[in-house]
Amino acid sequence: MPFLESVLVVKEMTCTAKRQEISQVETLELIEPEEAVISEQIDREDEKTRNLRKHLAQEKALRQLERRKTQALAAVHRMSFMQ
Repeated sequence: MPFLESVLVVKEMTCTAKRQEISQVETLELIEPEEAVISEQIDREDEKTRNLRKHLAQEKALRQLERRKTQALAAVHRMSFMQ
């Protein structure tokens, strides 16, 4: 059977490429990943949201204070009528 015979083929190859020196270059600029930029934007939006909520809470507290003052003045006014 001819297909069972082992065939040994030897090829000799030589390298013809020239050796090149690659020098390492240090980059001075910081390359930030896109995730860091996005997280900074989220932090800024969170800070704006916190400030807005704080402002709204202060306005609500002022409205409550004004309402209590008005109720107290009305109560005093009614007492003076009764006397």
